[in-house]
Amino acid sequence: MRLFRFLIPFLLISGCAHQGIKGESVRLVDKSITYSALKKNPDLFVGKYVYFGGAIAQVRNTSEGSELEVVEMKLDSSGKPENNVNSEGRYLARSEKFLDPFIFYAGQFVSLVGEVKGQKTALLNNMEYSYPVIAIHELHLWKPEDYQQSSPTFHFGLGVFKGF
Repeated sequence: MRLFRFLIPFLLISGCAHQGIKGESVRLVDKSITYSALKKNPDLFVGKYVYFGGAIAQVRNTSEGSELEVVEMKLDSSGKPENNVNSEGRYLARSEKFLDPFIFYAGQFVSLVGEVKGQKTALLNNMEYSYPVIAIHELHLWKPEDYQQSSPTFHFGLGVFKGF
């Protein structure tokens, strides 16, 4: 019984951990930096680490590495992007590694911790758009089933059992 009372707090605490990003990476993050502040002046935050998420809009690969264009979405308490239509803009998440477009495709949700590198202006649907640029330190790709509604585990009704 004593052991059981001792283990309960640890089990509860472990359930509150970020599911996708490791604690070591989260400790690097300057939690005071919001996406909206970063969008207004990315150069002000160069060298700082941020924790953002969203949906992949596009993947680009070059000889230098990969770049994800991400539509920003707020993260919930578990570090998962909220699946809704609210976004304050887009950012570019860069990796020195190859990110295969078969695995990282448009519409998938990601969470990441990365270092702010500045900004890049590029065309977005025939208009100039200024993207904050983030070098990926750690990236988590969410599975589609992480967003499916779970059905209740109980049922009401009458049943008839016919034995052998």
